[in-house]
Amino acid sequence: MANRSLKYFHYGKYHLEKVGHEYANYIKSGNLLKNGPWSVMDIGCGSGRVLQEVLIPLLKPSISEIVGIDMDSNMIEFCRSKNQNPMVSFHTMNITDEKIPLYLQNRFDVLFSSYCFSHVRNLRLGFENCSKLLKKNGELFFIFQYKTHALYTTYKKMSGIYKWKLFTKEYNSFAPHFIGAEPEVELKSIIKDAGLTPLHHKFEPDFCIDLTKRQLLGIYESLDAKIDELPEDLQKDYRRDFLEIMSEVTNVDFVDQDSLDESIKFNVPTVCLHVKNIDL
Repeated sequence: MANRSLKYFHYGKYHLEKVGHEYANYIKSGNLLKNGPWSVMDIGCGSGRVLQEVLIPLLKPSISEIVGIDMDSNMIEFCRSKNQNPMVSFHTMNITDEKIPLYLQNRFDVLFSSYCFSHVRNLRLGFENCSKLLKKNGELFFIFQYKTHALYTTYKKMSGIYKWKLFTKEYNSFAPHFIGAEPEVELKSIIKDAGLTPLHHKFEPDFCIDLTKRQLLGIYESLDAKIDELPEDLQKDYRRDFLEIMSEVTNVDFVDQDSLDESIKFNVPTVCLHVKNIDL
C-alpha cells in the first residue's frame, strides 16, 4: 500500500549516516570520482532516500545512470513519483528472480545495496544474479544486517498461530544469515560459488543505532507487507499479535503506546562487503 511507502520514507532513515560513511570510504578508496562515467544500480532501493540523498551527492558527476530496483511495486511507484532526475530510473524486480531481464545484464559498473540483502532468503541466487548484472571487472559494495532479523523471526513465530499460519507459513523454517561459528567462511563460499571475487569485508556484530521505539516500530510496520494480504476484519487482531511478538523478538516494548517516544540503542549486526566480477 502507498501509505507503507510513505511511512518507510519517514522512518527509514536510521541507516543514512552509516551508509553515507561506508559508501564515501568505498568511493574514495576506489577513485570512482576520477574515472567514469559509471552505470550504477541500487538494489533494494526502498523509498529511494539512499539513492537520492547519499548516492547521487557522492557520485555526481561521475555517473551516466542510476537504476533503482525493489521487489515492492508500491515502493517503486513512490520513488517514481518523487524522482525528477533524468539519469535515474526505477524498476520492480526481485534480486532472486529466476530470470534477470536481458536489458539489465552486463550493464552496470557498480552495484550498491544498503540493508537489503538482510531480506534476501537465497543469498547464493542473489549474488549469482549480481554477477549477471555486472560488467566484467565491475564491483559491488553492499551493507546488510546479519545474525538477526526481527521481522522474519516475528513471521516465523506467527506461523505457529493457526489464525496467521496461512499468511506466514513460508517463514516457519526461517533462520537469519551467518548465525554459525564461522560467518566469514560462509560468506566467502557463497560469493565464490556465484563466480565473484571477494576483495574486502568487515563484520560489525556490535553496531547499534540510536532512535526512539516509535521510529523502530515505524520501520518494521512499513516493511510489513503481510498486512496488505489480510481482509480488513483481521487486520486489528493481526496488528495486536504482531506488536506482542515483535516486542518479544526485539526485547523492545511496542505494546505500551505511552512509552513509544523513549529513546533506545538498538543492535543491528552489520556486514560491509566489497566484491569484484573479475574477468578471468
